[in-house]
Amino acid sequence: MDIILEKLNVSDDLYLLNELMASNGDYVNKDDYIFSIESSKITIDIQAPTNGYIYFVNGLEDGMELPVGFLIAKIVDEPINPFEFLESEKKQMKDQQLTTIEDSPKDPLNHEFVITDGARVLLNQMNLDESAFYGKAFVCKKDVINLCKQRDLFNYGYSSSTRKIAIIGAGSGAVQVIDLIRSLKNYVPVVIFDDTVEKQGKNLDGVPIVGSIDFKRIKELYIEGIFDYIINSISTHIPFRKSCFEILSGLSVPYCNLIHPSCIIGSNVILGTGNILFPYIHVGADTVIGNDNFITAKASIEHHNKLGSHCTFGPGVMTSGHVEIGDLSRFGAGIFVEPFVEIGINCLIASGSVLTTSVPSNSIVRHNPNIEIVKKRIRS
Repeated sequence: MDIILEKLNVSDDLYLLNELMASNGDYVNKDDYIFSIESSKITIDIQAPTNGYIYFVNGLEDGMELPVGFLIAKIVDEPINPFEFLESEKKQMKDQQLTTIEDSPKDPLNHEFVITDGARVLLNQMNLDESAFYGKAFVCKKDVINLCKQRDLFNYGYSSSTRKIAIIGAGSGAVQVIDLIRSLKNYVPVVIFDDTVEKQGKNLDGVPIVGSIDFKRIKELYIEGIFDYIINSISTHIPFRKSCFEILSGLSVPYCNLIHPSCIIGSNVILGTGNILFPYIHVGADTVIGNDNFITAKASIEHHNKLGSHCTFGPGVMTSGHVEIGDLSRFGAGIFVEPFVEIGINCLIASGSVLTTSVPSNSIVRHNPNIEIVKKRIRS
């Protein structure tokens, strides 16, 4: 007798297999509990409809999502597993050419099997063929993840010690970040998230842009092992940087620090997480740097500085000793800050500025050198 998963609620098409209450080959009596399933509204223990030996389909495990109509098990009169292939069938399967049917896949022996939507998405993303699962009756996302781990696909050919980095944003900042990551030993950029529809499905410097900045999906891909850490390459929208950091940190998606090998970091420096330090940056002794800062090339954050979080710096920003900078501040290029100057929260410091006095929070510092540009005289 076939045990088919029946529709228990009009709104449910999938059920979670909570627990198998019998093992293959067990003799069960009518009304014995054989497995438990969970829908969006109820949890129910399923009873055996008859006496006999029970055999579950190959690959069935607790925690799988099963569609309505799925053949879960068979109860037979003799202790013979009806799902096992005969040796002659196995040989035939090896010899036959693999064929697939898009909507209802079958293995070469025409045994139908189910691939969940989540598993199919991951199969496509990792460029795997469903033929890897011929012989299984049911393929879920967990099966695909395990296969990827076996083949070391999540590491993209790198060793298991390689840290795989996901990047937020596919703009010019991402180009800089990819270049920085590739300068580091045992780091590799693997995926990019960007909300620009035209960029999705393409790649940036060989790194795939896998979709929008969807925090739930980012969390799922992290759990699946697609990446180990995430970093934000967007330097022009500071409130967005802060929002991403807070949401992803709340979801336990870890950020990392990226520090170019040419940087010089002094003694007793305290560094948060999510910071990006590009080439030839100097950080002086006893300096404290917060989280999620984007500091571009040839900046110098001198000794005993205190830098907050979610700040961005253009190239060539130079601070003297004992400078304090609040959160959410943005610096242009070629800026000089005198000793003991305090810069408040959410400030914008224009390129070329020389700060000799403190700047209150929510301020804009403009630099107007009154440069005159005249046309050249060209002598014939």
